[in-house]
Amino acid sequence: CLIQDGSPWAAWTAVVVFQAVSSILLRLDLSLGRVEHRLSQFLLLGGPVLACIAGAEWAMYQRATQMTGLLLLPGCYLSHTFFLFLFLQLCHAERQPGGAILPMAFRSILYLDVFGWLAKNPPHFSGGSFERSYSPLHAVTAVGGMHSGYADCVERD
Repeated sequence: CLIQDGSPWAAWTAVVVFQAVSSILLRLDLSLGRVEHRLSQFLLLGGPVLACIAGAEWAMYQRATQMTGLLLLPGCYLSHTFFLFLFLQLCHAERQPGGAILPMAFRSILYLDVFGWLAKNPPHFSGGSFERSYSPLHAVTAVGGMHSGYADCVERD
């Protein structure tokens, strides 16, 4: 709409701002490797860039440039589709014992695991007390002289 109203700079600025925010959120929220991050950024930015170029070509109101704009649109849709498939793959969704499905690649999920329920070594019940092995995920030292690293899961009589 902004391109047809004669203000293409406002349209391009909005796209740049929105894509910058989505790129920053992708970088900050997901724990990705270098190649996975580059591929996801490419697919995330590819669709809007192609859509902007197609919109600019369409706004020139010439038959040849409008055809170029129409030919760029499938690339835009394919980029979005591949990004969604890649994003679903990179989330590493796992079903938890309670039935919830959590995306384990998000950093906030791991930060919210204060009880260690998502850890690979759950507590074991053996003869009246709970035992938990040491895990780096639980190596949080509390301020004020409280326990650090080991869970206080002993059943008291």
